[in-house]
Amino acid sequence: MEPALIDVLVMVLSNREDEAVLSAAQLLEKRHDANISALLFTKAVPAESPAGVVYAGVWTVAAPPSERPKEPDQASWLLRGFSGFARRPPVKRIEVVDGAAADHPGIDARRASMTVMLRPAGARDETLRRSMFESALYESGRPVMLVPRGWRGASIGGTVLVAWDGSREATRAVADAAFLFAKAERVVFLTIENGAHQGPSARELVDNIRRTGAQCQLRSVSDPRQSVDYLLLREAVAIGADLIVMGGYGHARVHEMIFGGVTRSMVRSSPIPLFISR
Repeated sequence: MEPALIDVLVMVLSNREDEAVLSAAQLLEKRHDANISALLFTKAVPAESPAGVVYAGVWTVAAPPSERPKEPDQASWLLRGFSGFARRPPVKRIEVVDGAAADHPGIDARRASMTVMLRPAGARDETLRRSMFESALYESGRPVMLVPRGWRGASIGGTVLVAWDGSREATRAVADAAFLFAKAERVVFLTIENGAHQGPSARELVDNIRRTGAQCQLRSVSDPRQSVDYLLLREAVAIGADLIVMGGYGHARVHEMIFGGVTRSMVRSSPIPLFISR
């Protein structure tokens, strides 16, 4: 039986940058008949702290109420943004005072099949967005789709590049993305010969997935002069991929924060939406 995506949780903050997230969600709804719901984070400066607040780890001086610019009604904007959807998604609103509020995503994301949000790097409120992403990825047990700022793709999941290294995280990503493979026109499993490998080969995996009817291909590259993330993006562009599927953060969170890694590089720079599982 064809796997189906049931629930997609959209996490948004602003009424400009997150338009790309709504575009991706609408494409998922159309392609997979997904049920969309939204989690809207809004800033809140408590009245009892007129001097300022700690927001996402940064001390912010608050202007007197009479001098504060009027905030747009983000909930109203979000409802307008959902006007093109087949079903109007329900919206849950969370007011954010400090970085600790970013723990909510991992809990809320547990009820969804996957979470869709903006790629944190370079965005407004980047620190908070990064905390939201890490919370959703580490705490929910569900995959996260990151959409680049300004993304306006015509499709998502039509041509899929899978970064395969045989790891537990990559295996989890392939299992989580089964619904994408079922309706994709092309799925390419990429192995990088100068990268680390463990577990089953890509050939074994491709043969198994082909039995489900998915259009899978195998691609292998080797260039010791280039980094793994560079090769992933180069090959994704070469095949016209509109989505990259990969395992995320094979090491503990603190280890990745200190030493970086392929996932961190991809999250920072990928111009193509990322589907990440851990």
